Amino acid sequence: MSEPLEKYRRFIHDAEASVDYWVDIPISEFGEDVCRLMDEQGVSRAELARCDLSVRVAPGQDPATISSALETLLRGALPAGAELDYSAVLASPSRFDPALPPLKIARGAMARALGREPALLRSGGSLPILVAFMERGIPAIVSGFALPPDNFHSPDESFALASLDRGRRAARALFEDLAKLR
Repeated sequence: MSEPLEKYRRFIHDAEASVDYWVDIPISEFGEDVCRLMDEQGVSRAELARCDLSVRVAPGQDPATISSALETLLRGALPAGAELDYSAVLASPSRFDPALPPLKIARGAMARALGREPALLRSGGSLPILVAFMERGIPAIVSGFALPPDNFHSPDESFALASLDRGRRAARALFEDLAKLR
């Protein structure tokens, strides 16, 4: 058996191997490997795979252009005889200036509730409602309290009770501080 096929077998059962596989094997080689493995095991290629893929776009990037480029890459990587049904839900990216007063208030409230300044991360940003807020000049406060062991947005996602409590304390402090704006 070829080394890529061995990596694919390990990929099914071993999370660390899956990281190696995706780093080491380009999409076209992955498709060929899957087809060879299916042939070896007598599995029909009629239903090869289904996946949901998320691509994060940054301000200034056009979601339709990115989607078209992704579809072109995926189609170009298909092994002979394979088909691709491609559909996309597109949303434009948003970005809010962290120096805006409501966002400064949010950072202060979270620091007061949690004992330290929150880390400002650019993450996602393509929630459709956020673009509508951004276009109208309405700053949005988006926060999260999931930690790496929570496996956020994965099939075995969880949320620690301690994180839930941190979120509750931060939300209370935020609402108290935002109420002072009146």
